[in-house]
Amino acid sequence: MAFIFKLLVSALLIGWIIRGLDLEALKTSLQQAEPALFIGAYAALTSLALIQAARWQWVLAALGGRHPYPNALANVLIGQFFNQTLPSTIGGDAVRVWLLRTGGMPLGRALDSVIIDRLIALAALMCMGIAGLPWLFKLDADDVGAWTVAAASAAGILALTSILVLDKVPWVLKRWRPVQAAAALSTHARRVTFGSRAGIIAFTTSVLIHSCLSMVVFTIAIALGVDIEAWQCLVLVPPVMVASAIPISVAGWGVRESTMVAAFALIGMPQEMAFAISVLFGLGVIGAGLPGGVIWLAARARTTATMNAVADSRG
Repeated sequence: MAFIFKLLVSALLIGWIIRGLDLEALKTSLQQAEPALFIGAYAALTSLALIQAARWQWVLAALGGRHPYPNALANVLIGQFFNQTLPSTIGGDAVRVWLLRTGGMPLGRALDSVIIDRLIALAALMCMGIAGLPWLFKLDADDVGAWTVAAASAAGILALTSILVLDKVPWVLKRWRPVQAAAALSTHARRVTFGSRAGIIAFTTSVLIHSCLSMVVFTIAIALGVDIEAWQCLVLVPPVMVASAIPISVAGWGVRESTMVAAFALIGMPQEMAFAISVLFGLGVIGAGLPGGVIWLAARARTTATMNAVADSRG
């Protein structure tokens, strides 16, 4: 039922946008696009997994866990694949937890490492949104969008900060397992954030990743012949990424397109171009997840072959 709802949200939002587009103008722009720039954007999207794996390793190390970099990279790529094939953008995180657990890591540590990794990435994204507000207010004549981003970012930062003090709840409440798990997460998040270099490194690498994503959007826009500047993407793309992370649609589709159209309208970009940029970006993200699918299938094939070999030897 949840998947049907998300699919309906994605379909309705995309359909609503398409109704107001000049499809002929969109077709012409796509025909005149520069393929080499698209290839470069895809290569950049795929290579970001290298940084994400390193960030996750730092978080795991701060929690006392050990995970070889090749394994971390493979798990990140597999997670990216499932982010696009499962109904939610957090589906890949669940797969990463499962992979760590099957590798012998305690469930609590595996779960907390993935959650903290995701929370640091979101915190960096929201901080980038706040940092871009002076320029956003200059772009938004009515200030409605700018104040929306400000309020959402502030609320998000407050919510993330509150996670750091969840272990301070009254001891009576800690009799329940969900509260115990939340308290443990709070303690671990504080350890990563303030107790080691991992927090600074993870936050810095997250800013780098989000900046690179903004530059990927910029590259796609240039490939389509759009007159745009890099700083405008650095200001406008982070709020779009925050909105698309809200789990109300299938892998962010529809939400990303509608917010991208609204954001780029602030610089006078035609809806057709903004929609095309968002769709091409989404397709690039899907493409960047394909290596993870290959790794996943290869791993399953090896596991099946091993099990068959064991069964034959016993037979």
